[in-house]
Amino acid sequence: MSNCEGSLSVGSVAESDRIHSLPCNIDHNGEANISTYFDTTVRSTEQQELEASFRGRCLKGSTINVPVGYTGYVFKEERKPITDQEDRVLRATHKFSQFNYWNLETLPSENDAMIKAMQWIDIASVLHKVEDDTVNATPETIR
Repeated sequence: MSNCEGSLSVGSVAESDRIHSLPCNIDHNGEANISTYFDTTVRSTEQQELEASFRGRCLKGSTINVPVGYTGYVFKEERKPITDQEDRVLRATHKFSQFNYWNLETLPSENDAMIKAMQWIDIASVLHKVEDDTVNATPETIR
């Protein structure tokens, strides 16, 4: 079992208004000119749904807000580790408060893992909320 550790660096980073989560793996880690080649194909419908085309495939999406009290970050790995025993170092490149989430040919739904993850943050905050009502607690009120 490997015991790899890492570090995250979040300094002063630029706010980004165009973050996309695409349903594919793109074998490229550099900059992409999305304003010319992708954003121009994005269309909004009356129901606030998004439609686009990427490499000939129909994408359907929606804009998702990051939960209140949280900030989304894009991280870049400075140097790929040679072995799985090496520490990993990630540096924040952008931060965001909303992003466009895309599916192939179907609209995002509550069954998608990304949507569930965003909902879980709100659910977890309620589940783990500390009530400060123990001062007035009696054996009859504690169950």
